[in-house]
Amino acid sequence: MKEIGMPSLEKNIIFLGTHTNVVKAVLDSRVDAGIIRTDVLEKMQEDNLISLSDIKVLNTKKHSDFPFLVSTELYPEWILAKTPHTSEYLTNEVLSTLLKLSTRPKTNQEFRLTTPIDNSKVHALMKEFNIYPYQKEPYTFIDALLKYKYFFLGLFIPFIMAIFFIMHIQRLNKKLREHAIEIENFNATLEHEVEERTHQLTLLNSKLKELANTDELTRIDNRRHFFLLATQYFYSSKRNNLELYIFSLDIDLFKQVNDTYGHAIGDEVLKSFCHTIKEIIRQSDLFGRIGGEEFCICIQNTTLEGATTLAEKIRESIQNTTTIVGTQELPKITVSIGISSIQKGDNEIFDIIKRSDEALYRAKRNGRNQVQIILK
Repeated sequence: MKEIGMPSLEKNIIFLGTHTNVVKAVLDSRVDAGIIRTDVLEKMQEDNLISLSDIKVLNTKKHSDFPFLVSTELYPEWILAKTPHTSEYLTNEVLSTLLKLSTRPKTNQEFRLTTPIDNSKVHALMKEFNIYPYQKEPYTFIDALLKYKYFFLGLFIPFIMAIFFIMHIQRLNKKLREHAIEIENFNATLEHEVEERTHQLTLLNSKLKELANTDELTRIDNRRHFFLLATQYFYSSKRNNLELYIFSLDIDLFKQVNDTYGHAIGDEVLKSFCHTIKEIIRQSDLFGRIGGEEFCICIQNTTLEGATTLAEKIRESIQNTTTIVGTQELPKITVSIGISSIQKGDNEIFDIIKRSDEALYRAKRNGRNQVQIILK
């Protein structure tokens, strides 16, 4: 097997011109050993010019993941790189030194190229950047991921945190929307309940007002409410110089009705009596139960003739009304009426009522079922 490597210093050194010539000289046994770049051997074998099994590489070195033959720390053994700012003079001097073209520098300055003892950093860079001859496979995303894994990890962790933060915000927004819907539904329900309660309170207040102002049996104004409204009519008439009349009414011999037919029939007679009068008077006229079978009517904006005509109409209607409750006909009744009007010297509504009561008593003394008038 022929040897290629560093020759012994005891042998003669022959310059054969090219690396190929050196290989051929060794194979032809013209020399014992030669110095060449080892990649020449692999190129010649690739071109089927030689077989590496016929040649021995002296001082073989092994570098991790390095695929080619090498017997020094450098690969390729001769390296020269020129940067753009390097002068041509310096470049020529370096080349001359490497190729031993000249030993005398052109100036007093000398330029030397020294080979580093440890070339491992160069190999490490070539491996890191996947540069020939360490170029096993095309540079892939996995290679970049492995190389910059800490960088990607530094990006990935904030990204995942951002995703979880966004998901958390979305969950909070969802809960807020659900709570908003619940609050809206609660408000709608509450508003409905408030409206319902307000309606009920309005009805209740109306009912209470009605109970406070209305006679429970006859459904007309009770004594208190009648006097309250009549007082307002009184002052309005005084202020505007309007006519105002008070009717005092009393059902004739009503005690006999109760004694003969009972209080239940008596109550029906009272209700029928009030119903008949409400059908005759105006809506603006006041009608109230003062107590028992005694009633009052207050009317405005009419003449004495109009008031008298109204009183006679009421008296006749009561006398001629026939009322049947169930299958029973109620007993016939009559009414006595006293009339009085507002006067300049009156200070309150009761001054008028006092005179109308006197007229009522005169009607009763004169035989009942009649209308009497006392103006002053």
